[in-house]
Amino acid sequence: MVVVWSSLAEEQLNAELDYYEENANPQVALKILDMLKVATDRLATFPLLGFLIEENPLYRVLIEGHYKIVYSVEEDQIRIAFLFNTWQDPSRLTAFLGK
Repeated sequence: MVVVWSSLAEEQLNAELDYYEENANPQVALKILDMLKVATDRLATFPLLGFLIEENPLYRVLIEGHYKIVYSVEEDQIRIAFLFNTWQDPSRLTAFLGK
């Protein structure tokens, strides 16, 4: 299976990387990018690795570090729908899942 990031998830990833580049250093941003890339690449082989979300069973969640990677398993692809930093306001994630 192929892993595809939604435009929203890409925006969230870029915002995280920008934050760490500006407030920590570029090496931290690269480390986070590598960690998330390895995690999402695993989904191509093990699409059911994450747990189902009770509130919205169309999505699964894979936890990597302090991130929740919200994704769906579709016919021929894994679609990364939302990237959530658990150090942020949880209402963002709840609002997304309530869609």
